[in-house]
Amino acid sequence: KNNTDNGIWEVQTGIGNDAFVVYSWNNSRKVPYWTHDSCNEIKGTDGSSFHPGIQRGETLHVFHPDLCRSAFATYSSDSSILGVDTFRFIIPKKVFAAPLNDSDNFCFCTRPVKDRRICSINGIQDMSSCREGAPIVTSSPHFFETDPILLKNVGGLEPIESKHRAYFDVEPVTGAVVNAARRMQINIEIKNNAEFTVMSRVRNMILPLLWIEETAAINEEMANEFKSMRSSLRNANISFGVAIVLSFAMTVLGFTLLHTYPNHKTTPAPSQH
Repeated sequence: KNNTDNGIWEVQTGIGNDAFVVYSWNNSRKVPYWTHDSCNEIKGTDGSSFHPGIQRGETLHVFHPDLCRSAFATYSSDSSILGVDTFRFIIPKKVFAAPLNDSDNFCFCTRPVKDRRICSINGIQDMSSCREGAPIVTSSPHFFETDPILLKNVGGLEPIESKHRAYFDVEPVTGAVVNAARRMQINIEIKNNAEFTVMSRVRNMILPLLWIEETAAINEEMANEFKSMRSSLRNANISFGVAIVLSFAMTVLGFTLLHTYPNHKTTPAPSQH
């Protein structure tokens, strides 16, 4: 992120499922933005690596400072990159289900009772509570997997899963993320206001501003080294305790890929009708 400060992280280095889990961020174990501790709680890793021995049926938690919250990912499919077998995890629809429609997400609605329209829209995240009241809303690019009503208000949008879904591919033995795409659209909430002549003529809408995409993947040299290390582990029948050491090494790789050398692309949003 161009060497910008992303806060102070304290990460656990324990054995088992606690490996790489974020213990605190900016010296706190929760964020202050939402209406209940269940939404404020910091859960999971920073997304660059997970505990060794990942299973298909697992739910993986990730803390996203940019979203001011934690989220979870579920298994989607088997995948591979340069001969390294992986499990692909994606963010399911439930994570961004409308707070007024999903009780698990109700604490993400911070609006007063008279202004809760945005809390009834699936697939978006109202960021105003953690952006000093600015009417910022995040979503997937091109409003992928959001309420259809959002697409009706803007032109030039065509949600396509292969282009607009975020994902990360995890090598299951070590838990290292070896391929990932982070995709997010920044929008602004526009509201009709009869007290101002200009705003009295506009309709309520979520207007796209920017599409941000960051991708990272191991190269062939890294893949060969990774496969060689995995082969050594398999042939020696070494326990997961030793696999953790390998996972630490891959975490350094993952952190470098995802945080130091991201392939960053920012695309202007399509224009309004």
